[in-house]
Amino acid sequence: MTLFGRWPSAPLKPLMGDALQTLFRREEQEPNGGDIGAEFRDILVFYLGVDESALTQNARIYADLAADSLDLFEVVVACEEKFDIDILNDALAYFETVGDFRAYIEAKVHASHPQGLQAGIGTPGNGATA
Repeated sequence: MTLFGRWPSAPLKPLMGDALQTLFRREEQEPNGGDIGAEFRDILVFYLGVDESALTQNARIYADLAADSLDLFEVVVACEEKFDIDILNDALAYFETVGDFRAYIEAKVHASHPQGLQAGIGTPGNGATA
């Protein structure tokens, strides 16, 4: 019994939704962090609520994926945390397509972390700076 009543007897897993479950499943399959493209795709699917099939290199972030500025802000924050990089506000103006955004992230990751994702990017205390 809790302060607000009984603990739920059913697991809370159904409340998380399919997108979050897919994200967790992919992390389990890729124990070393996977590649940048797959991680970036997962972030876009989760925050923009789009189907993976819509995420092509030429998909326009605002026109084709119907993202707004708040969506893009959430994606930027998630990418900064996941890849342990800083994304400049000025750079956002140049992200017209998914391919543009991905190329920027890959360049920042490789410049900031030459060891790549295998070195523990996105883990607290890895000492990496952007």
